[in-house]
Amino acid sequence: MHQRIDQARLLLESTGDTVDRVARDTGFGSTVSLRHHFHRVLGTSPAAHRAQFRGAAQ
Repeated sequence: MHQRIDQARLLLESTGDTVDRVARDTGFGSTVSLRHHFHRVLGTSPAAHRAQFRGAAQ
């Protein structure tokens, strides 16, 4: 699970792929599942993580 979350995090940080696409590419099967596990492990949503990461990178 943590490896899939890490891969999703990297894709969110380095691509413009939709959250739905990231969920499929990392084996979560659905956006809802990715959001649930992402929040459980990292304490934030995929979209919020992407926005925070992009804000910090500027």
